[in-house]
Amino acid sequence: MTRSILTFMIIVLFVACKKPDASPTNPPTSNPPTTNKKPPILITSNVSNLSFFSVTFNGKLIDSGSSKINEIGIVVDTVSKATLGKNLNKFLAKLLNTDNTFGIDVNALPSNVTFYVRAYAINASDTSYGNEIKFTSLKQKIYQGDVNLTSQQQVIDFGTNHYTTINGALNISGTVSDLSPMLGLAIVNNGFNTNRSLLTNFRGLDSLEVTGAIFPNDFWVEWNQYLINFSGLSKLKMTRGSVQIDNNILLTSLDGLERYEIASSGGLIVGECPKLQNINGLKSLTAVGQDLVLTNNYSLTDIRGLA
Repeated sequence: MTRSILTFMIIVLFVACKKPDASPTNPPTSNPPTTNKKPPILITSNVSNLSFFSVTFNGKLIDSGSSKINEIGIVVDTVSKATLGKNLNKFLAKLLNTDNTFGIDVNALPSNVTFYVRAYAINASDTSYGNEIKFTSLKQKIYQGDVNLTSQQQVIDFGTNHYTTINGALNISGTVSDLSPMLGLAIVNNGFNTNRSLLTNFRGLDSLEVTGAIFPNDFWVEWNQYLINFSGLSKLKMTRGSVQIDNNILLTSLDGLERYEIASSGGLIVGECPKLQNINGLKSLTAVGQDLVLTNNYSLTDIRGLA
């Protein structure tokens, strides 16, 4: 049997190579050159800036392959091996840094969930995935309902529980003068209202990242006669609902809000603060849901914070 097969192959080759008696009518055409198609190569880096509310996903493009990158980003799932076709969520990277790295900030993390993360990239030839990174979101300690603090003792008592999340509103007024016992509070799901308190700043809310996280509601800071600035809110990124900062007679700046990016689902009003000199604390602000109003701040001479 082996010999027959070999013989057949030799005959076929012989016939195929035999010189024809006459020139063919149609000359043979050469095969088109093959193109060297290469998929992208990239890696998934460790997550960073993990908090109770947000995380940063990271990746790096090593090689774009045989053509330019059409899309790059992150896929996430609660089971291993997320893909573009099977994932819990996909996050598109808008820009690559000069070293071909990228980071994507993701908000509203659920509590105590394990996620599997992979970077992906698409060029004209193929889709590639990076290595897989596994991380678990932080476990929140949640207070159910509104929190109304009208005395310093109430602040101390509430702080002993070390809540990370208020599933309701936070209202501060009365003789409250120091919020340091509340360090660790990261999320207020409804409104935030500081009215007629004795606060000079917001130190103690250094972990607060968002208000109105679930239900858009007011962020109001009004009639606080000793308030000088917003120091202590250095992690606040977002408020959802109307923002009103008014009638704080000693307020000289909005310093402390340097990471504040979005006033969504409402307007932002800063008014009736006669000693307010600048709004440099709003230097990271990129979006306001409705109107932006500055009114009757008689010492305000510098609005470069809105650049």
